[in-house]
This record gives sequence, C-alpha cells and structure tokens, in this order.
Amino acid sequence: MSNLDLRSPVQQVKRTNCALLKLLTGDIANDKVKLTQHHWGDRKIPIRNLIVLTNSKPNEEFQYVKILTVSELLSYVRYFKPMFTSIETQAISSYLLNLNDQKHLTHRR
Repeated sequence: MSNLDLRSPVQQVKRTNCALLKLLTGDIANDKVKLTQHHWGDRKIPIRNLIVLTNSKPNEEFQYVKILTVSELLSYVRYFKPMFTSIETQAISSYLLNLNDQKHLTHRR
C-alpha cells in the first residue's frame, strides 16, 4: 500500500469498515453485544461507508464509500429502513463507546 492510500479518507473508511464489521459480527455472535435474535439466525449488520464534508464535495464517486455534504446527510439516513430497534442501537453504541474508553485507558498507562 502506498503512502497516499494511508492519507486517503476513502481508503481509511474502507479499512475501518472491515475492522468494525469483523468486530461487531464476532462480538454479537459471542453475545458481547445483545441484540434481539430472530429464530431464523443471525441478522445482517449493515455498515454504510460515509464521508461527510461541511461545505462542498468532490464530483467523483468512489467504490463502497459515499461522499456527502452535511446538508445531504439527513435525507440519506432517512432513505434507509431502520435495521435495529432503538434499544439495539443503544446497545451497539454503548458497546463501541466502552471499547473506545478502554482503548484510551490502556494507551494512557
């Protein structure tokens, strides 16, 4: 991977997507994150890759990463049907925030 890829926000979002998907899939399967399980099996975890810019955005489109302006964000989010209940969303966000807090505590030592 070249140094330019390391600085690319598009490449950074793609790498983060892979890590987040692997983390959540494994931790939900191992009951570290509690979701309402359907009797048919595990549910798909949709992760949408977004980069949101405050004023303007490039004209180009990128594979697997959507570039939006702040003014476009709300309509984009509302376009998709919710996949999780509000309780499940809170469980996922609390879990990720807790992991982040643990990481910061570890790095401070």
